[in-house]
Amino acid sequence: MAQMIPLEIESIAAGGDGVGRNSGLVVFVPRTAPGDLITARVNGRGTFARGILRTIARPSEERIEPPCPHYTRDRCGGCQIQHLAYPAQLRAKQRIIRDSVERIGKTQIALPEIRASESEWRYRVKLSLALERTSEGQWMAGLHPYDDPGKVFAVADCLITDRRVLAAWRDAMSHSQLFPAVKSLRGSVRLTNDGPVFVLAGAARWSGAQEFFELTRSIAAAWWENEEGSRRLVGDRRPPRA
Repeated sequence: MAQMIPLEIESIAAGGDGVGRNSGLVVFVPRTAPGDLITARVNGRGTFARGILRTIARPSEERIEPPCPHYTRDRCGGCQIQHLAYPAQLRAKQRIIRDSVERIGKTQIALPEIRASESEWRYRVKLSLALERTSEGQWMAGLHPYDDPGKVFAVADCLITDRRVLAAWRDAMSHSQLFPAVKSLRGSVRLTNDGPVFVLAGAARWSGAQEFFELTRSIAAAWWENEEGSRRLVGDRRPPRA
């Protein structure tokens, strides 16, 4: 039976959930920060449980307003700790590495050295998105909420992704009428030294593949992976390799 319990979040676990304890029960609560005093909805009793954040009685000093609107509005599952200030994110990652070595490797170690990224934002060079047809028959590219993986919301921007990757995605979606006539697909854009490479996955046939590649001039190469997992090169503008 579900119950509401108070928790003080002590740390961040691998995967990004905050960890709190109540009467011997260890509870993992997404979107919480070390130092948060919260109320969580928890199902059942035992040693471990997963909680749902309901209220924050006292916010942590490490908590910030997430810059990405998708993170809060759409509960985006692409990021897990954007509600933490960047120095707090680094400390959380240090502890996750140390705790993993101690728990799995049975070896006591000090907190490992960690170096901050040169770019806090726009560093990711690959973006994979779910593709679904809307009720109007148009294609929508998006991500999944962290608490509802069966749902897809449309992505307007991704603050951790390189703008060149997003530009290639916009180019691909502007010609999405040439995608296979199915209900859902998956796609990815990866930035390489020769430019963006696009991969479309799903469907048994893609009759519009060649026309799609000819129209998406920002894409250096395009691949199609059919529903059985067989991959075919659709087109390639990259210079020949020596």
